[in-house]
Amino acid sequence: MFPNTEITEIAVTEEETNMGTSFLFDFKRGDFVTVDGKVTAVSGLGAVKGWIKKVLNTEKGKFKIYETDESQEYGVKLKDFVTSGYSTDFVQIELEREIKEALARNTDITRVHTFEFEKNKRKLTCSFTVETVYGTTGGEVIL
Repeated sequence: MFPNTEITEIAVTEEETNMGTSFLFDFKRGDFVTVDGKVTAVSGLGAVKGWIKKVLNTEKGKFKIYETDESQEYGVKLKDFVTSGYSTDFVQIELEREIKEALARNTDITRVHTFEFEKNKRKLTCSFTVETVYGTTGGEVIL
């Protein structure tokens, strides 16, 4: 009835992993984390986690800064799901596809899988597992 949502792994070689150093961002406060007046640096899995949160919190096509040829597809298109009259099954399939496509842009992410959905009245929570070259982490989107 629905298309096969089999997960395909993304091949990554050691030379391609270059997340580098990033700065820790507190998404609840909306500001960078500082210690003694200095911005806290993160690398490896911590940097990938921050990148994942930033991508999932950025609406695709909303900000002109992301409209360059290289990053035209940065972010996820979630707003349409919230206001749509689509069935829950359709929204889940499209949400999974949208998240996989957005996260596949990072060469440090090797696999996105184990999507779980929980509907509570008007709120839909999507949680999933992300495997990276640094280790495994989780992600969550709430609509």
